[in-house]
Amino acid sequence: MPEQDLSVPRFLGLLGTRGKRARTILETPREDDGFFSPDGVARRVMSSPTAMIGALRCSIVEMLDPPSAVALGQHSTAYQDPVGRALRSLTLIVMLVFGDRKTATHASDIWFRIHERINGVLPASDQPYRALDLDNLLWIFLTGWHSFYISYQEFGTTPLTADETDRYFAEGAAAAVMMGIPAHLIPDTHAKVVKYFAEVRPELVLTPEGLSIVDLLMRPGTKPRLLIAGGPFLRIASRAAVSNLPRDLRRLGQFDAPAWVFATSRILVGAAMRVMSIRRLYPAVGVIAPDMWAVLEQSDRWTAAQVANVVAVADPRPPVDEAVAPTPPYEQLMWPHLSKG
Repeated sequence: MPEQDLSVPRFLGLLGTRGKRARTILETPREDDGFFSPDGVARRVMSSPTAMIGALRCSIVEMLDPPSAVALGQHSTAYQDPVGRALRSLTLIVMLVFGDRKTATHASDIWFRIHERINGVLPASDQPYRALDLDNLLWIFLTGWHSFYISYQEFGTTPLTADETDRYFAEGAAAAVMMGIPAHLIPDTHAKVVKYFAEVRPELVLTPEGLSIVDLLMRPGTKPRLLIAGGPFLRIASRAAVSNLPRDLRRLGQFDAPAWVFATSRILVGAAMRVMSIRRLYPAVGVIAPDMWAVLEQSDRWTAAQVANVVAVADPRPPVDEAVAPTPPYEQLMWPHLSKG
């Protein structure tokens, strides 16, 4: 195993509890390369600062699904801290994709425990909902994975080719299995993902709960805490994030706007993403999301150590096209709670 850099940047000491968590990640030696290839498409997309725009887009689009909107309103901090909630969800995905196997398994466990306790009744229909229902899990995961892709294509430095896009969604199918979704339910190509969203479109509706959270993200100027924390940028970023949604969905979500508003937002956010992509400025991401940055930094250090020591680490995983349909023992390894009956 190559010698690892366990140093901690000074700026983390200024970030309180968040900085301490990031420090713990950096000071913990990495055990292996993880479940995803360092050269995979998923790591390229998720290491881009555009993933933060994708997390914002996901948080907005999710609100068009009534169970998701009600669940977030009743069981999360979405009303008090919608941006923080989006970044925490993104951090879990980053831990899954970039962490070593122990970290990825831990992220899967956290995901399960969060959703395990989310149950309730939909106010409009008195129908029960359960976050661990497979339809809900699939919607939540695919909305996020697709949003990261869309935001990367829109604002990333090098958009994916058609072949890379299908590889990205194939890797996403493997990630979804790690989140407890059976492999046969998961769209594993871009065409299948597009078909999925077309099929669920008639079920989407904006509930009062969903509108409340959309307002927090799209129109933060009336919320003092969000205004202080970056309300003007959030207003611009949220419009850029949803600018490529079909217009009927923007109208459904009550966040449609003139074309020039979306165009201006895309230009400003695109410029910000290019600046944040500059390697020497990348620690700026650590100020926004220290945990996520620490996982990415740890992964980069591991890779650099391997190269420096000319270490060839064998990858025992199957190729992605085989990994998207793991065997039951693999599913039980990543999602042990499902095997407990």
